[in-house]
Amino acid sequence: MQNAALASSALLSQAVQDDTELCKASCRIAMVLEEQFIAAGWPAGELFGSEETLSQRFNVGTRIIDEAVRVLAMRGVARLRRTSSNLMVLEVTSPEADQVLDVLSGYAYLVGVNDEHRREAIAFLEAVRRRLLLNSPPSRPSPAVEFLSHFFSDQLVAGAQPKGLMKERFHKFRAGQIANRILERYFGPTFEPGRREGSDADLFLIYRADRSITRQAIRLLESGGLVTTLPGRGNGIFTKRPPSAPVSRLLCCYFASSAVPIAAAFDEFRAASIEAISLAAQKACADDVREFERTFAANWACGRAAQLTDIFSTEDCQFGAVRNPLIELCLRTLRGYVALTVADGGGNISIAMANCFVDYTRRVLDAMVRHEPGAAAQAHEHKLIAMRELEGRNNPALARVLYAS
Repeated sequence: MQNAALASSALLSQAVQDDTELCKASCRIAMVLEEQFIAAGWPAGELFGSEETLSQRFNVGTRIIDEAVRVLAMRGVARLRRTSSNLMVLEVTSPEADQVLDVLSGYAYLVGVNDEHRREAIAFLEAVRRRLLLNSPPSRPSPAVEFLSHFFSDQLVAGAQPKGLMKERFHKFRAGQIANRILERYFGPTFEPGRREGSDADLFLIYRADRSITRQAIRLLESGGLVTTLPGRGNGIFTKRPPSAPVSRLLCCYFASSAVPIAAAFDEFRAASIEAISLAAQKACADDVREFERTFAANWACGRAAQLTDIFSTEDCQFGAVRNPLIELCLRTLRGYVALTVADGGGNISIAMANCFVDYTRRVLDAMVRHEPGAAAQAHEHKLIAMRELEGRNNPALARVLYAS
């Protein structure tokens, strides 16, 4: 995208595995604003500029700003507020826990989470808790893990549709009502990923609404990764299975609004990644190992400058062997929250750090080949300790944020 103001955090996008098709300007603006709210410590009640100011800042028309604001309002993170001088200004709000849980339920339903996924995710987070308690000194409280554990244990029913709180929020405005009509098919027996819903013009005729309203409806669905729009003759709006990235981003917003400390989230991610590597070594098949070997060779080729995004890509290959959408959502969310709040875009990493990562990751790979979960977890844990020591020497300012006691 040419407009630099619309570029969201590349490192966060890598951390949560953003769908590259999510590229409409209004969706990008919503993402950028959410990231800024998180980086600012979630200043609920603060005003972030008028429609005109936002239009000038992002160099787009007010129609696109209106679409972005609809997306933010739907996610519960911001709204337009009329000031005493009759000016419409964007105000930061805090997403409500019940609606975040409703989004999680919808995601679990649409990606086909089953009872085995749920049981495994509950056991996984319990193992993460135990690992955090065994740390010396003991780790900080784990608010993010507790929230996700509450959802898996007490709220999630495999195969059950969400309660409909987000649909109620949609129903309050015309664009949301149109989006709801399309969403109804997602939660019925006729849902098919890749089905054409029509073009922008088709929706205009079907729902007898102004083009600006139908476009808002499409953007609401695009922001959740529920549809993709393909330009050109014969193309249009197509349904899709939702990716985890929009849900991870909303969880990051919720954690930020709940003042989850960066250091606590980092502890949680470290513990979760160790448990995930253990599971991956237990479950990995030959295809998983081959894919891991290919990615590892490509990311860490001799003479190539390594970046933090190469670490993410390598981790995702390992985590993918777990084959559990709930566990992968946990890992990407925790990683994204830490990445956005402490990083500046993910530049090159030092040679020493790269060599450390490569050396220990080879040990993890060897353990995965042998299906030795304990050895894989131990190699991964030793890698984290070694990288922590390097970070403490080479980047003490970042280390103080991540490893503060």
